[in-house]
Amino acid sequence: MAKNDFDELMSVGIDIGKDVFHLVGFDREGQRVSAQEDQTHGVGRDV
Repeated sequence: MAKNDFDELMSVGIDIGKDVFHLVGFDREGQRVSAQEDQTHGVGRDV
């Protein structure tokens, strides 16, 4: 049994958009075990 969602992660999907990014974690069977969405707050704007 996993201690938390991250103990079950096999792969991670990242979608970086202009204003929002998504992180999704999948276990060995391909089932989603973690998902997060956040604002980018202009990441890389000053580069």
